[in-house]
Amino acid sequence: GAPIGTCDSLGTPHRYRLKTGAGRHLLEIEVDNAGRYGFTGNSHGWGHSTQGKWHGIFGRMTLQERNPLDEVQVFAPYPTETIRILSPEGLKIEASLDGHGLTAEGSDIYRIGFTPDPWSEFHPRLYRLELRSGSFHRTVRIGFRTVRRDGNRLFINGRPLWVRSMRSRVF
Repeated sequence: GAPIGTCDSLGTPHRYRLKTGAGRHLLEIEVDNAGRYGFTGNSHGWGHSTQGKWHGIFGRMTLQERNPLDEVQVFAPYPTETIRILSPEGLKIEASLDGHGLTAEGSDIYRIGFTPDPWSEFHPRLYRLELRSGSFHRTVRIGFRTVRRDGNRLFINGRPLWVRSMRSRVF
């Protein structure tokens, strides 16, 4: 086999993507206990009380099937009666919006069948988008909005966006 990655941090999870097909596979994990970091006799990672270096596997170790729908991107501009659902793996996706089935029009365009309410900061209307592909399922909350710039001003769904902030001084 071929190596898929390496990481020596204990502060973050180590995540690797295994690309395998159907059938049996052998996963081999190598723990490198070489003295790369030059621990001294007074280090917390090396000494009589620890009886060795702190190298190895800590915490939970799992293999998880990845949901390919987690990689899907959804574009919901306003005003429109279609949304764009992009799948990097070219999945055949069935979709519904708040319980209404969507009609596929091509590889990534889906007709909604009604004009959705726009999202705004004062009326943050969100819809429940259900995605299915084979045995995989994903629910996404989406709002219909278009963001554009005109000079130094931002607009959401044609209305000016006023960015409010609080001035704070820390001494």
